[in-house]
Amino acid sequence: MNLLQGIEQYFAPTKNKKVSTIVLPKSPNFTSGKTTQINTQQGLCDFIDLALQLPLSHVGIECKHIYGTSHVTLPNDYDKYDISAIQPTELCLTLCTGDVTSVEQHTFIINLASDIEARQLQTLFDLPVTFISYDANKLLHCLWALELKEPRHIWDILIAEKARYLGLHQFDKRQEFDGLVAKIEAKDSFASERGNFYSLKATAARYGVEFSLAEQSGTLCEKVAQLYMPQVQATVMQGIHGHLIEVEMPWIVTNAAMEKNGLLVSREQCEKILIGTKEKLAQWQAELEAYGLINPNSHDEKITFFNSLGLLHHFKEGNDYRFERGILSANYDLHPAVKLLAKYSNMASISKDITFQPGLVGADGRIHPVHKHLDTVTGRQATMAPNIFGLPAVLRPIVVAPECYGIGEVDLAQIEVAITAAVYNDANLIEKYNAGDLYSALAQEFYQGELPEEHTHCSLVMFKEHHADKRHVMKQCTLGLIYGITAFGLAKKLKVSEFKARQLMDEFLAMFPTLEKAMHTAPQYGAIRGYVSTATGLQRQRTENAERNRSEKNWMINMPVQGTAAALFKMAGNRLHQLYKRYDAKLIVALHDAFVFEAPLDKLDEVAALTSQVMIQVIQEKYPQLNIRTDINVTSPNCWNKDGNAASIDGWLSR
Repeated sequence: MNLLQGIEQYFAPTKNKKVSTIVLPKSPNFTSGKTTQINTQQGLCDFIDLALQLPLSHVGIECKHIYGTSHVTLPNDYDKYDISAIQPTELCLTLCTGDVTSVEQHTFIINLASDIEARQLQTLFDLPVTFISYDANKLLHCLWALELKEPRHIWDILIAEKARYLGLHQFDKRQEFDGLVAKIEAKDSFASERGNFYSLKATAARYGVEFSLAEQSGTLCEKVAQLYMPQVQATVMQGIHGHLIEVEMPWIVTNAAMEKNGLLVSREQCEKILIGTKEKLAQWQAELEAYGLINPNSHDEKITFFNSLGLLHHFKEGNDYRFERGILSANYDLHPAVKLLAKYSNMASISKDITFQPGLVGADGRIHPVHKHLDTVTGRQATMAPNIFGLPAVLRPIVVAPECYGIGEVDLAQIEVAITAAVYNDANLIEKYNAGDLYSALAQEFYQGELPEEHTHCSLVMFKEHHADKRHVMKQCTLGLIYGITAFGLAKKLKVSEFKARQLMDEFLAMFPTLEKAMHTAPQYGAIRGYVSTATGLQRQRTENAERNRSEKNWMINMPVQGTAAALFKMAGNRLHQLYKRYDAKLIVALHDAFVFEAPLDKLDEVAALTSQVMIQVIQEKYPQLNIRTDINVTSPNCWNKDGNAASIDGWLSR
């Protein structure tokens, strides 16, 4: 059929014709101050539509969950759950709007067990709005289980509260106890009190927010949202808000990601270690029996044994006696049995370490240590269940790389000395650190009058070759300075008289007059204002009416150094966590001043170089006067190792 000219357009197909989408405004009055249940996909779409229309100030968020596998109860009665088997069941969000005078809340509970496409929530999480949670760690694991990316901005009520009171809830190790049982009970009581102090209920009470343990999940989410404004104000007034935003809140994501990534552990190597420890323990127990110590696991028998030798007073602490490895190692010269007992105790500890047991392997075939955030007074990391940080360096090769991947490690070299020099602005210490081999540079100046003329200005490599003993003395003096060692402690390390050790320390400090002055004044200022802080603003508080003693002076000098190093380390880790995504790499351990990572073998060298570059860059942004150095270890990428020694386990077992 022929159509009239020009009429064809009215019969043309319309499937490619653009249709404008109209957004209809929603009235927030229907959800304001109420809790709305979402069980359908349409309900979720309507919720997202409302969220995009509201002028949001912040969003409270919590997530209920279960685990697909049963927990494992560890010897310390801690119930360890498999984070790789987490299953979110209910997501609660409280949308907050308003101004400084009043806040309006809209609470929604999304039933994740219903037929809902949760990934549509990504639109909400991508908004430039802060999401508030209490203990956001589990929340992040839930979101990742739902295949959602974390919100751009997270504020954790628990972490902020730990930062506010850092240093005020620490177990006093100087207490005297009537026996080991009393000490264990005191530690348990302290842990319980600390947990109660940081609970959501106690935290809410401190900010005047009413709270009941019987509250429903929607109400709990509202309470968390209500805590945000007063807590932010408190951190601003305290002067730590900038540190929290710049360091700790992004670290929540990095920290949780390391837990999720976990570690692949070789069961074959673990079995080899357990068999080897059993053999060594039997051998050393027989040797200790020959000296007269029948049961080296008995605290009472050790007391009797050392008392019979007239050596018991060397192990006295308060009303009891200590035989930990550190105490034993400081007394090796007393009797051959002391070193043997130290070796036995260390081996016994390894034989019981849950790291080598199969029960902690998750559903994904990896172990997932708990990475503890802000549980130390310096802000440094700690791990538990298992304590991967406590794994002896020679046993690190139990951690292996997956197929087609490699493990690398980048460590900041002598970073605490560098940070000490920069924090206290000592030009001579900065110069010595920047020279390359810090301890050789120090020794070359310190012993200048005793050196042959050809060694007074020789290269540091040559100096180290000819004067390793003098370099060792400077290393011990430097570390002693940072960690507040006494003349008595230094004398033991160097095997010299206490008088000689004190003389060494005085002459060593005289090389750094600016640092020496700061070591006297910093604790005094800290005691007056009630805290010392890192260069990023994190504060360690001084307990009210605390005793002014050597211990307090030491931590007031040390905290600005270790705390600053920890903060800058976390900042580097936050950048690496994001940058690694491009390389299909991931952080698996953040150990002291080193990052351990997995990366595809063909990208391992590139990722290692990137890691080094970022770590150096972060510190030099803060302290451009420092020539920061790193040690890169990708020599044996099939496993985690110390200095490329992948065969260290075999060597350790054959000793």
